[in-house]
This record gives sequence, C-alpha cells and structure tokens, in this order.
Amino acid sequence: METEQTSKLDYLLSRYNKPGPRYTSYPTAPVWPVVTDPSSYINQLKKLARSAGGPISVYLHIPFCEDRCLYCACNVSVRADHSVADRFLQHLETEIKLVADQLGFKPVVDSLHLGGGTPTYLSPEQIHRLMALLNHSFDINFLSGELSVEIDPVVTTNDHLDALSDEGFQRFSFGVQDFNPAVQEAVKRIQPFEDTYRQVSEARRRGAQSVNVDLIYGLPLQTAASFRETLKKTLLLDPDRLALFSYAHVPWIHKHQQVLDQYQRPEGLEKLSLLMDAKDFLESAGYRLIGMDHFAKPEDELSVALDEGRLRRNFMGYTTLQTETILAFGPSSIGFIGGEYVQNQKNLKQWETGLSEGRLPIEHAYQMTTDDRIRQRAIMDIMVQFAVFYDDFKRLTGETFTDYFREELAGMDDLEADGLITRFNDRLVVTDLGELFVRNVAMRFDRYLMGETGPRRFSQTV
Repeated sequence: METEQTSKLDYLLSRYNKPGPRYTSYPTAPVWPVVTDPSSYINQLKKLARSAGGPISVYLHIPFCEDRCLYCACNVSVRADHSVADRFLQHLETEIKLVADQLGFKPVVDSLHLGGGTPTYLSPEQIHRLMALLNHSFDINFLSGELSVEIDPVVTTNDHLDALSDEGFQRFSFGVQDFNPAVQEAVKRIQPFEDTYRQVSEARRRGAQSVNVDLIYGLPLQTAASFRETLKKTLLLDPDRLALFSYAHVPWIHKHQQVLDQYQRPEGLEKLSLLMDAKDFLESAGYRLIGMDHFAKPEDELSVALDEGRLRRNFMGYTTLQTETILAFGPSSIGFIGGEYVQNQKNLKQWETGLSEGRLPIEHAYQMTTDDRIRQRAIMDIMVQFAVFYDDFKRLTGETFTDYFREELAGMDDLEADGLITRFNDRLVVTDLGELFVRNVAMRFDRYLMGETGPRRFSQTV
C-alpha cells in the first residue's frame, strides 16, 4: 500500500472508526422499548388476518450450540445435552399456535429461514417435526419460495442434509469464518477445510440451488497472508454468495469475548486492509460487491436484484424478497408486522415461562413513525445501493430529499471534503472510498444517534 494512501486511510480511521449500527433495521434495536404487554403485537396479527394480505416471511431462531465460539455475538444457549431440544419444540409449538390462533388463516410463506445458534442441533427427526408444526399453520411456498438454513459443518451430518432436502430447503449458508488452524484454535471453532468441502458437495448433490459462505475478518491471529489463503480455499467451494463480516469485538456486551484479548488482533488500518484485499481478490475472481459486506456471482439473484433496483436489507442481510411482514419465532427472534418491530424474550427461560403461561413472550416492540419511515428509506438506499436518487425518494416517500434533510445535508461538508460522498443536483452518492465507511454515512440520517451519550451499544464501524 502506497504511503500517501496509507496516510489518507489512517486519517479517515481516526475520524470515522467509531461505534455505529450495521443498519439491518431502522430504528435500530437499542431504540425499541421494553414491553410487558403483547397486545400491540396481537392487534397487528389481527389486522393481518383481516387484510389476508400477500405472502410473508418466517424466521425461526434455534438458540442451541454444543460449544461456544468465542467470536460469536449471537444469542445462543450452550447445551451439550440435546434433551433440551424436545422441550424447545414443545414451547415452539405453543408459540406458533398462539400466533396462528390470532391469524385464523394460513398465510402464504415465500421465505422461511432457520437461524441460530445451530439449526442442525436438532436431530433429523426433530427437523421433520419442526416442519410439520410450521406446515400445520402456514402455507409454505415450496415451488417458488426460498427455504434457507444456516449450517455448521462441524455438527451437520448427511442425515441432516437429507432431512432438510426432503423438507424443501434449497439454500444453505455455511458458517466458516476462517480456515486457518491457529485462528480456529484461538476462537474455538475447529473446522477443517476438508469437512466443509465435503458438506458443501453433499448439499449440492441433494439439489442445493444456492450456497453461501460466511467469513469474518478481524479475528485474532489473522494476517494478510493467512486470510488470503482462507479466501483461496473458499473459492474452491465455488459459493454462489459470500458474506464478509467485520468481527464485532464487544466484550462489554458478550463477556466471553474477553478471552480473545490475550491474542493479537488486526485493528485499524491492518483490519481495513484485510477487507480491501479481500474485496480486490473476490472481484478479480468474478464476484460483485453487494452492499457493504456481501459478494455474489453476476448471475446470482442478488446481483440481478441490485441491477434492477429490487435489492433490500433486513435482519438476515441483503435479500431479493419483497415481503414486508416477517413473523419470528424462538428466543430473541425479531419480526416486523404492520410497521412494528417485535422481538421475543432473549433469555431462553423467560421465553419458555411466557409460553407456559399462555402468552406471547415479547420483550421489545416499536411502532415506526412517519419520520422513521422516511429516514429508513434514506439509510437503506445508502446501505444497499450506495446512493439516494432524489426522484425515486420523492416517489416513494412523498418528500423532497433536499428539503427534508436540509440540516443533515448542511452538516455533511466533512464527508464530501474527505472524499466519502459526492452531492449532485439529483442524487447523493457514496464514493468508492466512502463504501469502506458507509455505516458512517448512514449514521448522519439517524435521528436517534444525534447527540447520543451513554453506554456503548455498537461495534466499531470499520
């Protein structure tokens, strides 16, 4: 890297590398208040029932893992004893029935996603049982819908893949993070490349239509050379998509991450260089950058949707799906219905207790305001297409962008002077350099961050 470029990036990091949201939602989850009464959610379900609207999405969170990966910031329950899975399914059946009773009809489901945790913590028989529960209350679109699942190759067997394939799952997301043995040992995620290669091959042999691989940059002991080898091995898997996530080191939130402080970890310019090198490597291999951290082959649906202006962003990353309603089940899961975010109890025991008492186990809920909707459009345009086109913004929101955000735009001289954005008469564009700091650009439109003080709630933006 040339000295001039290094100096420029060092300067930008000193100014902009600060805590900030990833914007899988707006407003972000820390804004949502705690609720003890699920009546608002019930009212939204009843409205959906009355409208008998179009297709919906369903997300199901299976919180269990056999071991804890030290980098992980997900809501998980580490249980070596799999007997907890039967009790979990019993409570899940109660939750699905409580929602279905309010709906009174079987909505068409165009998207079903199993996340975690580890979905294949469930046995193949339990996967069949889970799908029977869902099929009883929902009309799952097996012909043209998307059924996707997160896969941990360490614990997933061919019998699991058989069960998932039999139930119609055709999109598999493989959690890899890094293939380097020293990195894997540090983060307690031992996963030989050969095992992952075998799992991907077996999924394709069973008709997988899409394979995604998740990687993380910024992990302890990663170097430019070691991460390049991980990328090379990843390409041998021939994934249709890749997600390249920034490691979020937030030990004040996830205490187990404190263990990783004993290792050298790429930060600042070294970490940013990992992202830049990976971007160059993947683009030279024929992949396209999708948003801030996804890559896809040119023929992949994500690439096509980006070209056609149909790409969206939600809790599961970048997506082509146009369904707005998301019903979510399982502890900590987040749904969206009628303009309201709804999050279940994060604590497994409290989630179970609520269901045992016959009530929906909601912990947080937030009804979006008109201002939220308008700011969400600006933020998601920036996060998805690195630009806001003023005519499109006016058509979708009814507001003139330069009038509504007059104050915010007046405060962006620093972003333009630093080469992160360019303001035209008809659009605001995030530059190639600005793509590395796109979260910072989006933050300028976040009303809830303005003048914020208090505890740190987000990871660094780079």
